[in-house]
Amino acid sequence: MTDRELETRLQHSLSALTPDLPPSLLRDCASQPQLSVPPAQSRRRPWAARLSAVAAALVVLAGASLGLRSYRMGHTVGASVSLDVNPSIVLHLNQKERVLDAAGRNDEGAAVLRALDLRGSTPEDAVRALVSAMADAGYLSESANSILVSVEGKDASTAEALRLRLENAAAAASPGGTLAVLSQTVGQEQELEILSQSLSVTPGKAKLLQAVRSAHPLCTLEELAPLSINDLNLLLQGDLPEGLRSTGQASDKAYLGQDAAREIALRHAGLTEDQISRFRWELEYDDGAMVYEVEFASGGMAYEYDIDARTGAILEVDTEPLSGPGSWDDDRDDDDDERDRDDDRDDGWTGGQAVSAAIDPERAVAIALTHAGIARQDARDLSWERDREDGVPV
Repeated sequence: MTDRELETRLQHSLSALTPDLPPSLLRDCASQPQLSVPPAQSRRRPWAARLSAVAAALVVLAGASLGLRSYRMGHTVGASVSLDVNPSIVLHLNQKERVLDAAGRNDEGAAVLRALDLRGSTPEDAVRALVSAMADAGYLSESANSILVSVEGKDASTAEALRLRLENAAAAASPGGTLAVLSQTVGQEQELEILSQSLSVTPGKAKLLQAVRSAHPLCTLEELAPLSINDLNLLLQGDLPEGLRSTGQASDKAYLGQDAAREIALRHAGLTEDQISRFRWELEYDDGAMVYEVEFASGGMAYEYDIDARTGAILEVDTEPLSGPGSWDDDRDDDDDERDRDDDRDDGWTGGQAVSAAIDPERAVAIALTHAGIARQDARDLSWERDREDGVPV
């Protein structure tokens, strides 16, 4: 039976049950006020109910998906920022660029964080707060004013933009605008992470240590690791590797300075300014101390002094006769390897021997290759330099 047939039968049944009323009664009912009765709601079809249920479920799923995505963005690490002075601190940022957590990589870093709650703050606010706290604790001062900001992220362009923002935030937060800021982006390199863990430093400082060691190959990474960022900045002497940016000048107020080191060396040698030529100096790290290497020539003699950068004590002195117009001071300033080799062959720093008696660099290379069991044509990235260890030319 269809719905239409059912409705027709019901109408007939109701008509049969309705009594015949006299016309006067009907007129009286008609004269009474009419009641407003809302129309009966139409009955929903089964498919309409199902469609409504599906729509409601989709709304719930969409809301849950948005909520899950928002939760993940708020609780998943999107980037890491490390700040190094001597305190070393790592900030983990969520995908909304808010601080998830902060951790000290050394005891000094943990001490700085004890009085700070950085969770939920922007990275700029976190950096400003940390710079202020490290200045209050004496880690940043006129005599040690360098800080390293390193950003690690999955997207290179986003990491670079964040690096620039944090560099500006750190510089703006420095007391009196005297901060020297080194900044860089750090790739997600497993080798760098392993190195940072072995040295107990942040990945950012591990990368900086590699750059310093390239400039000072006689130092080991283990020897350099305890140094502050300011000392490492001074050792770089402005010779920055690609990718490392610098604003401001590293302070050398904790040390004598090159002028004082020069005066100490000349006084010991019994010479005056007008008696010397080819003056050269360099700040080095040797046997656990910062050392000024001071070199000059006078009267056919070459002088080299190692002077403790803090105390002014003379640690080592070498005097050697110059064998001619050789350019023993050019090899550090010349970027061309071939010219370096020619200069070093004429080098007067030969332990008091004539240049002709010194071992030829090609002979040194041959000895090294023979000892390593490698043929010359199989060697790659071959280089050499003349140096001195414990007063002995090598």
